[in-house]
Amino acid sequence: MIKRPFRGRCRATNGQLRSPDIGPPAQSLHAEELMTHQKAKDALDTIGTVLTKDEGRDAVHLAVVCCRAFHLLAAGEDVCLVENTGRAEKIPVVRRAVAKGDVVLGVVDPFLKVGTVEQNDLIWVFLTPRTITSLTHRWTHPAFPEEPK
Repeated sequence: MIKRPFRGRCRATNGQLRSPDIGPPAQSLHAEELMTHQKAKDALDTIGTVLTKDEGRDAVHLAVVCCRAFHLLAAGEDVCLVENTGRAEKIPVVRRAVAKGDVVLGVVDPFLKVGTVEQNDLIWVFLTPRTITSLTHRWTHPAFPEEPK
């Protein structure tokens, strides 16, 4: 049997729902299973953990903030804010979060093509999920003052 890409339509067959292209009904899901399948409230509940079951798919909003690297940082590395940098600019400065008691702000852009960034480079920091206190396309976080509207 040649499998074609699923085109978003399902058809009912003897009380079963299945894609037209996934093979015989033995490989399909019963309608009752579809209704009782429990998944996480949303993907943010499980980001940062190893999944224990098929969670399907979801879309999430992640807050990002432009920061300056205090030193060499790697993509995906945990970072925290540097206090009292002496800089006049308002761009937050982040460093590697390694010390006990460091409050992790988020991670260096995990999609960086370069892998690492040098001291003073400007980067996106993806804030830790569930730490922001408000989210539209404008977000608030306890570590940053609110932007004027």
